[in-house]
Amino acid sequence: MSSKREALLSAAKDLLWEHGYEAMSPAKVLEASGAGQGSLYHHFKGKKDLALAALEQVSAEMQSEIRRLFDGTGRPLARVEEYLLSKRDGVKGSRLGRLALEYSILTDDELRQPIANYFSLVEEKIRNAVRDAAQLGLINPDLDADQVAVTLVAMIEGGFLLSRVHKNPAPMERAAQGALFMLRALATRDIPNWMKRTDAPAVTRRTPNA
Repeated sequence: MSSKREALLSAAKDLLWEHGYEAMSPAKVLEASGAGQGSLYHHFKGKKDLALAALEQVSAEMQSEIRRLFDGTGRPLARVEEYLLSKRDGVKGSRLGRLALEYSILTDDELRQPIANYFSLVEEKIRNAVRDAAQLGLINPDLDADQVAVTLVAMIEGGFLLSRVHKNPAPMERAAQGALFMLRALATRDIPNWMKRTDAPAVTRRTPNA
């Protein structure tokens, strides 16, 4: 990758996180990257092409981190706990999640896809960890792993939203701690019907904490 293209992508990645897609103008990218206008249109067709390449890079980087967290050894639920307690800048917002709130992203399947790919991977890794824990007898086997995965991801992303609204990092921290508490509680207590597997037995079993 040429240094100019790399500088343009780096600037675009920062601007997408700090200001979003709609506010990211070619002029701002050029200013932040120090590249000339000719460089931008030499390497990219325009704003969308640059943003798509930047989003794909960010998504790949974040997916790599998720795989690092979940594909190692150790207790299955410890992997989920590490994800929940990862250091986050709540006020700055979710690097990809905040972009999903923009109409221009949601209505463009190409721009939306790198974001969807990341969240699909997070849900998959949590779902698999919950199922592994159930097989080991470390968590209630009646839990619907899909429900758990979606709920935990939603709690983290909701923490980002509240921290940004209040311009305060505390909601993000509380959301992460609340998600962790919920996960540990589900490992040892009766679970609500809406979080049970559809093929689960009628009687809920209690299992030790993971």
